[in-house]
Amino acid sequence: MYKRKSKLKRRSRSKRSSRSKRNSRSRLKPDWVIYGANYCPFCLDAKSLAKRRGLDYIYINMDRLSLKEFEGLTVKTKGYKYIPQIFYKGKFIGGFDKMEKKLNY
Repeated sequence: MYKRKSKLKRRSRSKRSSRSKRNSRSRLKPDWVIYGANYCPFCLDAKSLAKRRGLDYIYINMDRLSLKEFEGLTVKTKGYKYIPQIFYKGKFIGGFDKMEKKLNY
């Protein structure tokens, strides 16, 4: 009788560990990060393309960035002046046209 209870406990522990692994995966950064503005047609196109393709992405409105965040973004993009500013797996790739090329659209 005692052995059965311990086996059940072991099983429940393994289930808990697999759940925590799933939750930790969902907390990871998305593959695509799109910085844009709501008035920009290319930004909206990039957002809709990511949604249509089912990409793991996040859209960040540049109008809501603080000055410090904006300066950090300028450094990451090496002074790129146009929007959208798109990152793939942490690397800056460029604008909407580069995103389309990357996806072979």
